Amino acid sequence: MIRSLLRRLNFALCVVIVAECIALGLVPLQVPDVAARLIRLTTLDRQAPPPARTAPDESALPRPLTLVDSFDRPSTLWDQSNVSIQDSHLAIQLRLPQSDAYALWLGDAANTSQVMDFSLTTLVTQVSGATDASYGIRFRQETPDSYLYVALTARGYWQVLRSIAGVRTEMVPWTYSHTIEQGVGYTNELSVTAAGPVITIRINGVQVGTVTDQAPIPGQLTLSAATTTSGDVRVDFDTVRGSVGGIAFSDDFDSPSATRFSNGGSYTQDGQYIIRANAGVSVWQNPQPQKRAYVTDFALSVNATLMRGNPNSVGYGIVYGDTGDFGHSILLFGGNGTVQLLQSNNGKPAQRLLEPLALPMIDTRDGATNHIEVRKVGGTLTLSVNDVIVGSIDNLPTKTGSVGMILVCGSEQAEVAYDDFVLTELVP
Repeated sequence: MIRSLLRRLNFALCVVIVAECIALGLVPLQVPDVAARLIRLTTLDRQAPPPARTAPDESALPRPLTLVDSFDRPSTLWDQSNVSIQDSHLAIQLRLPQSDAYALWLGDAANTSQVMDFSLTTLVTQVSGATDASYGIRFRQETPDSYLYVALTARGYWQVLRSIAGVRTEMVPWTYSHTIEQGVGYTNELSVTAAGPVITIRINGVQVGTVTDQAPIPGQLTLSAATTTSGDVRVDFDTVRGSVGGIAFSDDFDSPSATRFSNGGSYTQDGQYIIRANAGVSVWQNPQPQKRAYVTDFALSVNATLMRGNPNSVGYGIVYGDTGDFGHSILLFGGNGTVQLLQSNNGKPAQRLLEPLALPMIDTRDGATNHIEVRKVGGTLTLSVNDVIVGSIDNLPTKTGSVGMILVCGSEQAEVAYDDFVLTELVP
């Protein structure tokens, strides 16, 4: 009761001071917005901080592994998210609980996407969904599960999180701040500056904290969002201003083709699994949680349909041996009827294990579906397309990891639809 009385007295005093300043002509016309914010701050009940995200279930699946999905309905086996440019915003939509997605800064003429020191400011608004979702700036990202993350919530909390190979540690636990505009539909300005080991966080122009990164390394710079207890969350980013390597950049997301942040999506729709991405971006998806579906030798059958994109600059196909370190193998089919085999190497130029080879059995007509069958045993990969055996490649690296689907975009946006995914683990 005493605390409630003090809050009312503080608010009354603030109102008196504001009124006197207005009378003296010392406050501009936007002061009513300040008063409205004071009213909100004194009437909002403080909610509990968001719960921690649960660790993925990595218990063993029955072996030998068999995964079958006709994509008749959305499944937690696959990511269900979308990053797109909508009405001059970068919108991240997450359909599932316990999931996350990010938009990657693609670099510019002076800088690669591997960033150590930077400053980045953005406006961010949770548009829909539960208020225990988080959103903010994810950076120094080595792999999709190794990064630093400065996050806000619509409940008025902020946090700094470190993830190393999926193991999350709070560098700053969820901390309540009146600086944060609370509630779905309210916009906050988040600013992060990284200079060597020192990370500085500002919210709505107010410095709320600093943290020390004991072992700073370059990594990807992203805008990110994550869910906890429920899905169907949308978060919008806008008015990005930043600097990397002393070179300033900005993005108002007025044009999907001009943005320097990646956008794409992976989701089940109309009985197919859709993967889409903008120019210069690769998107791939593996069964979730990824470690539960690791295989060494396998047989895969899947249908793939190129729905949109320049056939001369787009590729689709499968990834295998993926352990989350950007070091997977890619069997890539070109929209122009070619196939090649690549070995990715964590941001470095990919090694080509098979030069592009034209395959007459690939149907290159618009909207045509191609049936792909792959058998990988030891160092030998055997390929069939549309029930025609193409041949085998020998002396390939043997690696255990997950098997999934990929889209690689070149000069323009593209979209591919997958269906009838059947993965079978092969054992001696």
